[in-house]
Amino acid sequence: MAGIRRSPFHYTSIHKAIKRLPEGFQEEAMRILAAMTSNNPIISG
Repeated sequence: MAGIRRSPFHYTSIHKAIKRLPEGFQEEAMRILAAMTSNNPIISG
C-alpha cells in the first residue's frame, strides 16, 4: 500500500493483547492506541 507505513505489529495482535488486560485498563489502552495512531502521519517506508 503506497503511502502507508507498515507497523511491526498487526492490529489484531494489538487488539488481542489489549483484550487480555484487566477491564479497567482496556479503555485506557484503547484510548492511548487511538491517540497514537491518529497523531502519527501516514508515511511510506
